[in-house]
Amino acid sequence: MEKIRFIDTFAGIGGFHRGIIQALGEENAECVAAVEWDKNARQAYSANFPDVHVYEDITKLNYDELPDHDLLTGGFPCQPFSIARNKNNKTVVDDNDDRAQLYKSLVAICKAKKPKYIFFENVARLVDMTTSDNIPVIDLIKNELGELGYNVIYGVLDSKEFGAPQQRKRVFILGTTTDQQLKLPESFGEPQTIEDILEDDDKVDDKYLLTNKNWCKLLLKNEEGTRLDKLEKNYLYNPEKNGKKINRVSEVNGDTPSGLSRQNERLYSIHGVSPTLTTFFPPHVDMGSDDRSKWRSLTPRECLRVQGFPDKHVPHPKDQAAYKQTGNAVCVNVIQAIVSHNKESFLSGVRSE
Repeated sequence: MEKIRFIDTFAGIGGFHRGIIQALGEENAECVAAVEWDKNARQAYSANFPDVHVYEDITKLNYDELPDHDLLTGGFPCQPFSIARNKNNKTVVDDNDDRAQLYKSLVAICKAKKPKYIFFENVARLVDMTTSDNIPVIDLIKNELGELGYNVIYGVLDSKEFGAPQQRKRVFILGTTTDQQLKLPESFGEPQTIEDILEDDDKVDDKYLLTNKNWCKLLLKNEEGTRLDKLEKNYLYNPEKNGKKINRVSEVNGDTPSGLSRQNERLYSIHGVSPTLTTFFPPHVDMGSDDRSKWRSLTPRECLRVQGFPDKHVPHPKDQAAYKQTGNAVCVNVIQAIVSHNKESFLSGVRSE
């Protein structure tokens, strides 16, 4: 029986890999190579997928020498398109940011190896971005792939609609050189909350408690007390359980030039979903009891669960690296749902030869 062979580019810790295998099964899919620039992410990827050769720099590869494959995946860098970037006009791509051109490496691989299917991911804002010449970036990508014979579709999906306890909107791009009609699902799986993915209390180290966080001990700029004091003062308990809503129960406001809180100065109820995981700080959560000494950060394992990774997935041994990697990862739930939604097309396309 033929397997669908895929190459996992901009691989991170393997969200595409996990989702594809969970959707198709190891008997139907095989990762024949991966590409990841970040050293720590490569370490984590290899710890979980030791049989896959991981290339380092996608821009320095000889694309003709890559293994033959049926499916090319890639969550190409999102920083040039992210709302978090430091730029006044956030709808225009920074022409000086080389990362904005890395999707061209995917196009180059398609040109050299001609995989039947492509599957890419990026931040939702990509669909609204333009070049300095006012050309929509998504149209550039579609046109370049179209010139190679790919029929491309795209859409923005939110991971909370796919059984992940996280609001995370991303654009997913699918394409094929066959006459098949690929499609994106609307939703998949039952809603979850943060509470559903928490580790047992006796397995959580005290180092994750907010009382042990240095920022909580810092004095506020414009008033007496610490940031932890401000969280307590602004606390508003919200017991509503809602797998489609972020329930923020407190924040430290007024301590920045804008007066707005930073992401790591917000406290969320475990009875809602997590905000989008970032590469800098894990979400802080209220454990739903009267004991505020239990306020804590999500652990690296819990962040992996938020992104849909199974517990057999081995996190990076250093917390900060693990948090960065989960913040950069693609949500496994969504990948699995999209591949499952197109399973018949993918497998029939491979086995028709």
